[in-house]
Amino acid sequence: MLNGKAAISDLVDLEITGLLRLVGGASGVALYMARTAAGISKISIANDMPYETTLMPIPNLEIGGVILDASSSSRPTIIVPQWLPSVPDWALANAADGGTAGAILAFGGAVNALLVGGAKEGTLDIPNILDQADYSHPRFVRGAAPASAMKACTTAVADGETLMLFPSATGNRPAKGVKLVPAVSGAVFQYAPGDTTLWAVYQEGGRQAAMLSSHGVALGSVKLVSFDESLESVGYIVPIVDEPIVAEFDVDVRDGVYFLLATTDAAPQLMLFDDTGATEKLDWPVNGLGEGCRMTSPTVLAIPAASTLDNQAPAPAFLFAFIEMTDKGPVGLRLGTITLAPADGHPPKG
Repeated sequence: MLNGKAAISDLVDLEITGLLRLVGGASGVALYMARTAAGISKISIANDMPYETTLMPIPNLEIGGVILDASSSSRPTIIVPQWLPSVPDWALANAADGGTAGAILAFGGAVNALLVGGAKEGTLDIPNILDQADYSHPRFVRGAAPASAMKACTTAVADGETLMLFPSATGNRPAKGVKLVPAVSGAVFQYAPGDTTLWAVYQEGGRQAAMLSSHGVALGSVKLVSFDESLESVGYIVPIVDEPIVAEFDVDVRDGVYFLLATTDAAPQLMLFDDTGATEKLDWPVNGLGEGCRMTSPTVLAIPAASTLDNQAPAPAFLFAFIEMTDKGPVGLRLGTITLAPADGHPPKG
């Protein structure tokens, strides 16, 4: 039986400039936010780029006894020059050697190319430029940290309908993607380095079958599926959320337990599940989403196991964050924690 408890912070009142992403590992956790504006940095000027997107850790945040790190020595600010003022989707991941992998979309006027590389000298060193489709929802494979930033494997949705997996580039040749499942978004997991089974949590749908929320976001049910080393689907597909229909989600895994944070066409959802299909829907705390507001840009991160915090309370297993929105725009962000209680008979995995 899955058993967890959620806690959500009061509203953090700060200027919201773009998407949020939790990034971290054994060395700590940071919450990054993006900002797209005129290209005024040295990097953008040197490359004659009129615009840039800056990915920057937010300072002075703490939730559930976890201090979110924003020091320049361990959490680089990353500036990516761009030709057009479009606001890109992006992802960051920590590597085992301390490096930071980055993936970001580059809009060229018709489609979004996918740029993948490592943080270096204040920007991304990008050996992997994928432009054979219109990409969206970039993420890195989760569960096991890549050995280095340049060895990180990436996922993205091609042409709004197929979840793709991309290994790291070799030399100057872009990685060749593998089609996994029809989806409008998704995340892929490898429990430990060397595992031959991958797991995918994906939002079922595609351009032909897509429904839209009142805010124009594609809707679909969320499912879990496993893949063997040939990347052919194995076992069975496990439904995670069928109703209400999900608009945005993020998900991570620790010790075989997944945590999903999702916006839906009804209300936000917090859910635990595992690869057997067991699920537990968690209640929103009293000080959760404000009345008349909605959630966007959900981000989830599993944090390394720890025995207790200073107050001897169980340490959180997952952190999450999201932007709180009204019809007039963002009003701030909230942070949250998920604490897991021991569950007899549930073996840890990875």
